[in-house]
Amino acid sequence: MASSTSTSTPIQNQPLPLRLNLLSPLSPPSLSRAWLTSPHPTLPLVATCSSDKTVRIYSLTSFTMVSQITGGHKRSVRSVAWKPRGAGDGIGKGGKSAESTLATGSFDASVGVWKRWDDWGKGGGEGFGISNGEEAISGRDEHDDDEDGEEKEEEEEEWRFALVLDGHDSEVKSVSWSAGGQFLATCSRDKSVWIWEEVGEDDFETIAVLQEHEGDVKCVSWHPEEELLASGSYDDEVRLWREDVDDWGCVAVLRGHESTVWAVDWEGLEVGVHDAVTAAGTPISTEEGAINDENSIQQQQQTQKQDWLTRRQKSGPRLATCSDDTTIRIWRRQPRDQKTNPQQSKLSIIKTGTNEEDWIEEARLPKAHERAIYSVAWSKKSGRIASTSGDGRIVVYEERWRDGDASITADKNNDDEGEGEDKNKSEEGTLPDADPPPTSSFFPHTTTTTTNGAAEKAKAKAIPPIPPITPTPTLPKAQDQEDQEQDQEEPTTWQIIAIKDAAHDAFEINHVCFARRADRGMKKNSRHGVGRDRENGDRNGGDKENEDKDDEKEEEIIISTGDDGIVRVWTLNACGELVNSKEW
Repeated sequence: MASSTSTSTPIQNQPLPLRLNLLSPLSPPSLSRAWLTSPHPTLPLVATCSSDKTVRIYSLTSFTMVSQITGGHKRSVRSVAWKPRGAGDGIGKGGKSAESTLATGSFDASVGVWKRWDDWGKGGGEGFGISNGEEAISGRDEHDDDEDGEEKEEEEEEWRFALVLDGHDSEVKSVSWSAGGQFLATCSRDKSVWIWEEVGEDDFETIAVLQEHEGDVKCVSWHPEEELLASGSYDDEVRLWREDVDDWGCVAVLRGHESTVWAVDWEGLEVGVHDAVTAAGTPISTEEGAINDENSIQQQQQTQKQDWLTRRQKSGPRLATCSDDTTIRIWRRQPRDQKTNPQQSKLSIIKTGTNEEDWIEEARLPKAHERAIYSVAWSKKSGRIASTSGDGRIVVYEERWRDGDASITADKNNDDEGEGEDKNKSEEGTLPDADPPPTSSFFPHTTTTTTNGAAEKAKAKAIPPIPPITPTPTLPKAQDQEDQEQDQEEPTTWQIIAIKDAAHDAFEINHVCFARRADRGMKKNSRHGVGRDRENGDRNGGDKENEDKDDEKEEEIIISTGDDGIVRVWTLNACGELVNSKEW
């Protein structure tokens, strides 16, 4: 396949610039397999679904459970998704701010829609709804302990089972809301993708049943802005769906994976455009004369970067896909005014209908997993990508400029990769005496697995020894000329910046995602748009410029969900940085 796939340098025996540190597990855990964790769109909450037929709602300020959904499904709850906040989520009963809506997909072939009026953060805090830490998020205050039994009984019934959506003939594997919240997509082992439209309060109707996949459909995910749906399947394909006039149809088929596509995720709307402008700490200006003419090489690099930004704006968000073939691939839409390479059209694109789109494989991330990759997450804030696999490993990747390997989305302070000697890792949650950077050395470990009737995954009994990371394979020599032309258009490459082995001990990890940090240990300016000097209480960010700077300093966490029923919260820290984490 002709593509601009990057050929990364082997990183074995090289230090990695960042370290994944365990911040806290969420408590209490599920006593059976946990499948997926979904962050709330605005509040510091996450919803986790598991094979015990329940959904647990946890606070990211206290790392404890604040609510639980039970009784709606007869079998394992495989997927959960929060509805995006929209115009219809206004002031509700009793002055409560808004209504949260959850969709759940189960192995009982049904989809549930649950609703609850928010009372988290009713103390009047900003951003996430934080006012006084844990008390605000749980919706409790010092007077809650004095409430009578009727109040507690109401709390137990806080989630309302609004309706059930029936139609699938087999296990529902994934659910996803469109960016505007109007559409809900579901997919199933019955090889179909269903699209539901909310036409009224507690009223949905089926507007499309898409049956072009030839195997179990594992995942669905909506474009962050457009009404464009991506689905991945057991048939090794990713299909893109869009409405054309009054009918939904497939507008592109992305082929290249050699086995089951387990997950897909979209790039954020601004990442790669807005954030990339500050690459290497130097803004890329489009104003005439802004480029330094004293250095022709620098001028060429700046021009190349600006061309990249312009093309990214035309193409829109990219798509990341992961597979049982142990690869993660990045796909990019070809703008209609660009001529698609014939070889690319033949191998990576099938056009169907009059509303077809051209998508090409832009890159493959460095190989870091030795078993099926079950989850890939693309941060909408930092632009980093995280993945997790049946090998029990979490890997974080970052896109960098080719010249000087300057990070596109991370601070310049983190660009330490390649310096220093390979040293041993420190114990979890402690800092070594010499603050050695983590390395890409891997240690074999075994895994304990369980079975599940209609098995969601083919699980092995043990994980074999894992060899060092190998570089991404190069393309055939016959394509050299084409690839050189593509490389001129691709001034970026993806690099591994952090790895965590045995992140859930001996268990496989089913899902990974990014979220905003909201606990008391976060950095000073991490709260949403609020920075306060801890010594004198003065507020920073009194003007728009400072508020924007505070927003950029928001901390990000990574959340992993495993077969052990535990959900773990991780921070990504530079080597030697003091970590505020609990000892577990």
